[in-house]
Order: sequence, then C-alpha cells, then structure tokens
Amino acid sequence: MSVTFTAVISILTVASHIVLAILVVSLILRHKVAKWVGQHALLLAFFTALLATLLSLYFSEIIGFEPCRLCWYQRIFLFPQVAMLGLAWWYRDMFIRIYSVALSVIGVAIAAYHTVIQHTGHSVLPCSAENILCTQRLVFEYGYITIPVMSLTIFLYLVFFMVASKQGE
Repeated sequence: MSVTFTAVISILTVASHIVLAILVVSLILRHKVAKWVGQHALLLAFFTALLATLLSLYFSEIIGFEPCRLCWYQRIFLFPQVAMLGLAWWYRDMFIRIYSVALSVIGVAIAAYHTVIQHTGHSVLPCSAENILCTQRLVFEYGYITIPVMSLTIFLYLVFFMVASKQGE
C-alpha cells in the first residue's frame, strides 16, 4: 500500500515541478495564466498547505514514517500556514503574504539543506530524532524525489503563490 502511495505521490511531485516551471515562466511573461493564479493565490496556497499537511501526517501517522528533526522543523513552518492562509482567504486579507513568504522561505532553506544531506549523506550539523537520521531516505523515486524534495516543492509553490498574488491585484 505505502509503496504504491509513495510512487503516485512521487509522480505527482515530478508533474508539479513541470507545472511550477510553466507557472514561473508565465509570471515572468505576465501571461494571463499568472494573473488568474494571482487572483486565486490565497485559495490555491491554502489548499496547497492543507494538502501538504495532510500528506505529512499521512506519512507519519498512517504509513508510520518517523519524522526526523529537520522534518519537524519543516512542519513547524508549514502547519501554521493552513490556518493563516485559510483565514486570509476568508477575510481577503492580502497582508498575509509577508508572513507566508517569511515562513516559506525559511521552509525552503531547511528543505533544501535536508535535500542536500539526503543526497550527499553528509550533514554539517548533527541531526537525528528518536534514532531517525536526517540522511535516511524513506522515499527515493526517479533518482531525486525524497520527502524533503516534496517539502521543498510545497514551500516553493507557497512562495510562488504569494508573489503571483501581487500580479493578480
């Protein structure tokens, strides 16, 4: 069950990388797709953060993947965004962009570092939680998809949505 689930999530992660690249180009070219995304950025960001939170909890609570210390740090910067972005969308409060970008950029940094140490096997800082090493790959598909890569993708999407929201105004 978990092997099939992780394979599907990995395929979706690869597809989301392609979509994100297209969205970034559309934002740079000020295409109407980017404007539409910008107009709906809070809702898209909310659902992205919600889905990522649910998947994170599914990995740890249902499949049984124990999160390492860096995974916990990434969760710290993701989980609050569900409530923040949901409330911001409900009240149409675009000021949330500042907070979401701040949390997401820190999340990007942690996820990028985690990705590097999982691919190299070397960590500058000691990293373990309950005998779970941060270098341990619980998912490894297509030569690069790991849980930290999935996390990095989510944080990059959240940054993109907040940047695009400026264009949607």
